Amino acid sequence: MRIGIIGCGAIGRKRALALGNHELVIAVDTSLERAREVAQLKECSFVSANYEDALNNDDIVVHLDLKHCIKPSSKLNNQLQEYLINH
Repeated sequence: MRIGIIGCGAIGRKRALALGNHELVIAVDTSLERAREVAQLKECSFVSANYEDALNNDDIVVHLDLKHCIKPSSKLNNQLQEYLINH
């Protein structure tokens, strides 16, 4: 399975390490440094600070860990929830 991780803090890092044989194809975080660190764990070359890069790829399963980096009432949170409901 091809995986994208949005949110590369401690939980995202744990998720990457737990992927086993699954392929990490994108790591996304507001901090590109954190995204790069997680990507390097699984030899992933695509990092981004834009969550849409992962959501617009129909070929991957996305793991979201954003509860600590966006406010529940934010526009980003609303967009992500709408996306998840409709896909």
